[in-house]
Amino acid sequence: MTIEFEITLTDYISMQKLHTRKSRTLRIAGKSIIAVMALSSFAVWIVDIVTIGWEASKLFLPTVYYAVGIVLFFFIALPLIQRWTYSKTLKGIFPHGTLRYKFSDEGIGATVVNSSESTTLWSAVSKVIEDNKTILIYVAKLSFFAVPKRVLTETTLAELKEILRQNVPTGVKIP
Repeated sequence: MTIEFEITLTDYISMQKLHTRKSRTLRIAGKSIIAVMALSSFAVWIVDIVTIGWEASKLFLPTVYYAVGIVLFFFIALPLIQRWTYSKTLKGIFPHGTLRYKFSDEGIGATVVNSSESTTLWSAVSKVIEDNKTILIYVAKLSFFAVPKRVLTETTLAELKEILRQNVPTGVKIP
């Protein structure tokens, strides 16, 4: 079975999100804490305006600017920076963009068209995970083959899962 596809920025972002999904809860909690801190800082400043007046509360204005800056950075700038970084990384890793995976009884053959070629034995597969957009086949903790589901029909998806069930070492859960 051979799958050939052009990797897109959306594919790459989906791969990274799936790969780092365990730390997603921590990111959400961190952003929630930051938002609560910023809003409470703003609320304290408003209470100060009401209770001690505008002139005295101007002293707290830098704190409000700081809180607003933190919110803008974490909720607007950081996601934009992350997307730009993913874009640059994608162009560096896959300059030609087209990947070809060949799944056989021996293992997984990976070819970056006009660049490089490698084969990984099934015994190296340590984990397989999937979500609604991507399947990741891990051969090390940080190394995986990513197959975007957009390039698979229902038939090829079923065929790929069957190949994985037949060839992946015992003990590795296949979704």
